[in-house]
Amino acid sequence: MKKKLRQSQDKPQTKIRVQNRRAALVPLFAQGKTVSEAQKIINADGHKASRALVGFDLQALAREAPQKVEEARQEAGEQLRGLRQLINNAQELGLKDQVGLLLQVHDRYSRLLGLDAPTKSVSATFNGDVDPATLIGYRKFVSVTSNMGRETLDRVYQFAAKLNGAPAPRVINPPATSELWEDEPKQLTEGQ
Repeated sequence: MKKKLRQSQDKPQTKIRVQNRRAALVPLFAQGKTVSEAQKIINADGHKASRALVGFDLQALAREAPQKVEEARQEAGEQLRGLRQLINNAQELGLKDQVGLLLQVHDRYSRLLGLDAPTKSVSATFNGDVDPATLIGYRKFVSVTSNMGRETLDRVYQFAAKLNGAPAPRVINPPATSELWEDEPKQLTEGQ
């Protein structure tokens, strides 16, 4: 039974469906959609996928992303080397006047592909539509103080410092009575 299941998963139609679903998910995740939101959208578009399957797709996309970025960089590098060769041979080809334009195209293309950008980046999303009443702790503090100026924040910190005194020591007294303190030992009766 397991072998049949594996064979059905390896069918070309299944692979194409997975590729199409993941291709539909990429722009949704790029927009900052959650797994649940993305699942609802792709199901509405005709892709049948559970929330767990969308989560697995997200993990697979994250695993594949570095390799795909590197492949795109290599391809763009080859294209730019070809363009550079054309620029070097521009005088021989009678394109001397177009060299400046070719250099602009070269620079623009490399910027668009991120070839001159740092190779690592960190991104974060923040949902600003959250009701502050539902937040707790640090997140609530950040939400409530997000529009305050520097002077107002300093006053908030001073006020919080006054409230933040050392906690009073908790005194634990012994109990008033205990079974262990009874004077007379209990006598066993018959049947116990």
